[in-house]
Amino acid sequence: ITLSSKFQSNENAFTSNLLFIISSLLFVTSCFGQVFGLYLRSYLITNPLRFAYRENFDLFNYFTLLLPILSTLYFVKVKRRRMKDITNEINMKATGNDGWKNYSMMIQNQWK
Repeated sequence: ITLSSKFQSNENAFTSNLLFIISSLLFVTSCFGQVFGLYLRSYLITNPLRFAYRENFDLFNYFTLLLPILSTLYFVKVKRRRMKDITNEINMKATGNDGWKNYSMMIQNQWK
């Protein structure tokens, strides 16, 4: 496997992970919204502010607030990990006993 295809597969894995996180977040916020609506309809029947709570919850979509924040945090994490992976590849010794250990370890990882 070439180095560029290795980094491309890592980028694809990062993107798939981000899509999974976004989908999970959307599912959780949707479920939370339904549970909150059920709570308002079932237990706060006598509360005069029930309609205001429901309107505010429907008006402001919390998913749109969380998505940019979590995406930014995820991209910062991915950037740090990418830089760490690149420096690990660059700083690998290629001569002597350490070079032989690195070479044999890479060969073993390819055959796993």
